[in-house]
Amino acid sequence: MMILVVMKFYPQAIIKSFIGAMRSSFFIIDREHIDGQLLADMWDDGWTSERSALPRKKLKINLTLEESPAGLVARTGVPLNVQDAYRDARFAREIDPTTGMVVRTALVYPITDKNGVIGVVQLMNKHDDRPFDADDETIFEVFVNYCSLIVHFYQMHQKKLYHENLNKVFSELMELHLKPCQHDMAELMETSGIIVPPTNFRSFDFYIGENKEDMPGLTCLMYIETFAHTNFDRHRLADFVLTVLNCYRDNPYHNAEHAFNFTHTMYVILKNNCGFFSFVEDKRLMSRLAVSERARLLHEVRYAIMCTDLAAYFAVRAQLARVVAERAFCWQEPDHRALLKGILMTTSDLSGCCKPFGIAKAITQSIYEEFYNQGDRERVMGYTPLSMMDRKRSINQPAEQIQFLSVVVLPCLMLLSNIFPNTSPLIDNCRKTQEGWHEEIEMRGMKLWRQEDSIPSNRTGALLNSDSKSGEIS
Repeated sequence: MMILVVMKFYPQAIIKSFIGAMRSSFFIIDREHIDGQLLADMWDDGWTSERSALPRKKLKINLTLEESPAGLVARTGVPLNVQDAYRDARFAREIDPTTGMVVRTALVYPITDKNGVIGVVQLMNKHDDRPFDADDETIFEVFVNYCSLIVHFYQMHQKKLYHENLNKVFSELMELHLKPCQHDMAELMETSGIIVPPTNFRSFDFYIGENKEDMPGLTCLMYIETFAHTNFDRHRLADFVLTVLNCYRDNPYHNAEHAFNFTHTMYVILKNNCGFFSFVEDKRLMSRLAVSERARLLHEVRYAIMCTDLAAYFAVRAQLARVVAERAFCWQEPDHRALLKGILMTTSDLSGCCKPFGIAKAITQSIYEEFYNQGDRERVMGYTPLSMMDRKRSINQPAEQIQFLSVVVLPCLMLLSNIFPNTSPLIDNCRKTQEGWHEEIEMRGMKLWRQEDSIPSNRTGALLNSDSKSGEIS
């Protein structure tokens, strides 16, 4: 431990050799103690005649009522130079109760921070039996400044150990609570972890809808078909899928249903373009991967997660669009493949916009419900929410969606279709969704910009009349 290494050199080499003290002690105050007692961890480096230079840690010392120099300094925070302990009425005992030795002279300094005393350093009994003088105090004060760093890092280390142990306990509890229900597991394994898919399952139009109980079996099926050359342990796969699905909270949009839709879109794209991809999992299940391959897989997972951020998407789209425009996309180029993976993640994440309009609208409503929940909280806190998070502006939903589809979704789909032409149905569905939102605006009686609206009505009539007259003349 770092503090033992530092204390081995500082008290022994500097204090004993330079100042000439026979013994030194180091106390670290326990601030986490809550019953009002002043407890401290104590390190004692022993007599100068002892062969071991390593400090020995004792049990916690209670300095609350101790009649010792260290206890007094810990309580008051005032440095202390005891010239003759026998004649000092503050110390009733001949033997120091904290160190167990006879104290004649002592030099004791507090280690402080902005919150008070965090430690105490104590020197006892000079070799020549003289008291500690002003020069000793000056040297000792410099040393105490270094000790403050020792105590600070020690406390940080203790907090680190505490939180590591706490996280370990929480992890064990989470593992226990996230374990799939044995009845769900048994039901899924009755069909070897998979179920017969619906007829349109391999189409971009498919949506899980009301059949949410089929998600585990269909998810396992997608894994098995996507990684066709991998001999999955069906029981382990089912356990993994059920655990992941159970981890999702019951949010209006970001829930297990959205995760399934994301996975399904990615599955259809990969299934239709399987010749372009090679999978790390071809080398068997993740638990059987080599350390280097496992590290590579974790890197891929982190990158894929980051690509679902729209800020990252715009950067990826700009780079890939330039490559595609120059017809320079190369499957052997790692950077090009990474950009494509980013676009695939965004496409799958936003694929709810590419379902039949009734489904796309329902998905959009759930997204807005999450936004409005956040906006409601912001309003309670005194903030003004963004328009898309303001429930009072819900009438703007169709216009906002038309803009979102035009600026974000369609460019992503068009870019992907340049590389995978068989993803063009996503573009067609997205445009149908746009048309659906246009119809929503018209049904609500909202004004929607049309090209002819830019021409004044009287001017429009004049143009129509002139057109008809010119037609008659001709």
